Amino acid sequence: MYHSLGVFFIKHWDFNSEFPKIVPNHIVTNIIMALFDVPLSYMADGLDLLRKLLNKNIELTNLYLRRWRIIKKLSLVKLK
Repeated sequence: MYHSLGVFFIKHWDFNSEFPKIVPNHIVTNIIMALFDVPLSYMADGLDLLRKLLNKNIELTNLYLRRWRIIKKLSLVKLK
């Protein structure tokens, strides 16, 4: 079954605000990571919405971008 908006089910009883019926697809992963207390990139989309929905302080980090840059540079290195 396919829907143009995609499908995202969540069962969580601790929301202190009304959870929207439609969630932007670019913040689904961030919601899941925040629920598991995984630090998010400080440049992640929808941080204000996440804070409002989850009503908690979200830990932010800049390590994702640093690691991505290292991996990107390593992928450009030619192997002999």
